[in-house]
Amino acid sequence: MTFLLLADVSPLEDSALYDALYEGASLERRSVADSFRFRKDRNLSLGATALLDRGLRAFGFYESDMSYGHTDKGKPFFLNAPDIHFNISHSSSKVAVVLSDMEVGCDIEEVAEIDLAVAERFFSPAEYEAIMQKEGPDVRLKEFFRYWTLKESYMKAIGMGMSLPPNSFTLSESAAGYEVFVGAPFDRGFAFKTPDSFKGYECAICYRPGSGVPQVEHVMLG
Repeated sequence: MTFLLLADVSPLEDSALYDALYEGASLERRSVADSFRFRKDRNLSLGATALLDRGLRAFGFYESDMSYGHTDKGKPFFLNAPDIHFNISHSSSKVAVVLSDMEVGCDIEEVAEIDLAVAERFFSPAEYEAIMQKEGPDVRLKEFFRYWTLKESYMKAIGMGMSLPPNSFTLSESAAGYEVFVGAPFDRGFAFKTPDSFKGYECAICYRPGSGVPQVEHVMLG
């Protein structure tokens, strides 16, 4: 089973709510929140913790019971529940957390003005062409961020993150969805979902089909 949880962390500007969630978090997640200088980043960290807790309950755990480790590429995992896979992403005031019983990755990005020459540099030629063929600057911009979230969700799902050059593989869109076309060293056994998230944002999940169709939930914090 796979769960994607989404939330706007703006309510955590309320100190009473922030403190209540902080007190219920594991020591490790408190430490992560405390490591940030700015309140905005602490809110995102604690919001992700609240979503982790909600998702973990479907697996019979509480976030406060968890201990964490990291792979040599920096991907976090649960030391005391290695069969539960998770991933966290955030952008602006929005946070996304995905949990699954198989490898999984997610990404969320606010659609903002950007020089699309970035796509030519970091995406494959086929992806860049697919973006530039769209009609109108707004549509092309949205398509850029859709590809960006899809690619990053895959990079995170296979545990390589930004150590895998984004232009080293190609995503291709078909009637059935998106597929990864890459060289032999990389795993192609993933599916993708681009769920509705928030207005002005793009979001993507990369998951194993054997884990079932991802369930998507918008969570109100507070």
